[in-house]
Amino acid sequence: MSTVRIFLRGGGHFDLTAEDIETRRDRSSNALTRVSWTSSTSGRPMYLRLEGVDAIVELDGEGT
Repeated sequence: MSTVRIFLRGGGHFDLTAEDIETRRDRSSNALTRVSWTSSTSGRPMYLRLEGVDAIVELDGEGT
């Protein structure tokens, strides 16, 4: 299991825990282009606008 904390440009954040989490970014602009996950156990957003994401930080295996 992996846990990441997703920081939003509006100042909020939430944690996403899933079996596998993958992010992709554009190398020239460093802009986030994709976030995907499999078998999420908590924190799965119903909708996530990538332009609204400020940062994604990997947390330790226990989500703390």
